Amino acid sequence: MWSPPPSEATKEAEKDELAHHLTEPCSVAAYKFNSSRQLSKLNTCALLSSPERQAKMDDLTLPEVEAVRKRIEKANKKEAKFCLIAAYLFCARASEIVGTTNRYDVTHNQTVARGPTGQDVKLETFELGDIKTEAAIFTVRTAKRDGKIRKIALPLEKIYEPWTEPLYNYYREQGSDKVFPFTRQKAWEYAQETFSGLKYPIEKYSNYDPEEPKPTPIRAHMKPFRTHALRHLRATELIETFGFTGFDLSVYGGWTLRSMVGVGSAMSRYAHLDWRRYFPKLLKKRF
Repeated sequence: MWSPPPSEATKEAEKDELAHHLTEPCSVAAYKFNSSRQLSKLNTCALLSSPERQAKMDDLTLPEVEAVRKRIEKANKKEAKFCLIAAYLFCARASEIVGTTNRYDVTHNQTVARGPTGQDVKLETFELGDIKTEAAIFTVRTAKRDGKIRKIALPLEKIYEPWTEPLYNYYREQGSDKVFPFTRQKAWEYAQETFSGLKYPIEKYSNYDPEEPKPTPIRAHMKPFRTHALRHLRATELIETFGFTGFDLSVYGGWTLRSMVGVGSAMSRYAHLDWRRYFPKLLKKRF
């Protein structure tokens, strides 16, 4: 159905709303997992109103980032190590990393593999004021959004992120081939081997069954740390350590603007704001 273009007044109002969301700090506690495969659709910029609720959330905590990184460094196989590095750094779903879809996923209408080739990365120079540094720009095709492309920019300098250059080199070694030519089930196996004994928290949620009149409440619990937990860990780190806003997280992690900052589809016309907006926040010396 045809709809008239937005008026100038509407555009100005949307820009004001966008400016608010671009600068509004996020709270990690404002979003949570409701299953091993989905973030609950909460506004990540909303703060919890109750200290008691915050305390309850703190009872279930993620492993420390450094503990997870050390496990990845010690992965048994080279392809396992770089697969897990990419999943973590890109805040990615497994299907956004791997290059092969298995027969079960095809016949059961599951998510398809959208993994990169070795050509899905390039180097660019980032300049802003006195800042001048190299960035590796990785192309990620977003699962559950028809492969919509997003750009993950990572600092090349080791003082900011020591894994960027090795990952860039690993990509280039693959040429036009898939970087990770295996299934998401294989990636899950690599995670199982690498993170054995680690767990991550799942908050309480309601399980909806169309055959049942009422949802079934599921208590908060811990789950084994696997590939999707890396996405949760990275999102938490981007907010807590690097000061990402809900809009930044939407651009970086591929969530919709509605799920991240609670704005409607009309705001999607501004989704072209790219990696240059969040990249300066990643220039934090940590290593």
